[in-house]
Amino acid sequence: MEQEGTGEWLLRVLAEEVDLRTPKSSAEKEEEYLKKCAHVTLFGEQRPAAHCELRHCGGALELCTVIVDPEKRGIGLSHELVRLSLERATQDPIVSGQTLGDHSPPLIFSFTRSAALATSLTKGGYRIQPARRRFWRLFLWRSASANL
Repeated sequence: MEQEGTGEWLLRVLAEEVDLRTPKSSAEKEEEYLKKCAHVTLFGEQRPAAHCELRHCGGALELCTVIVDPEKRGIGLSHELVRLSLERATQDPIVSGQTLGDHSPPLIFSFTRSAALATSLTKGGYRIQPARRRFWRLFLWRSASANL
């Protein structure tokens, strides 16, 4: 197995995963993008094994683009990745977007449809937030669609 850089690995793995962000047009552009965003990458022997990104979203951080190499799945890399990303976000005030004087742990959230990632997130300290119901959705209004 030949060595593979982070940019090439991300291009290959992101092209296979349809639920994640679209890959950049080249490995060099992936490398440039990684220099601009906070991320955590776990490396295997020859290439990266897992990767996630932290993006600013309002006053909070979003844990996004969580990827584990298909050959390395099932050995707990996602749990380690979530733990390291939470650690980085809480310890580094630059990542959380706060001033050095009043650094407190930021609000971190993640959206996922993957049951495996949801398990890793809940074991890493996240909690599932159910959708908030609005009072007008509690009643059935008389309409053509309500009769279906």
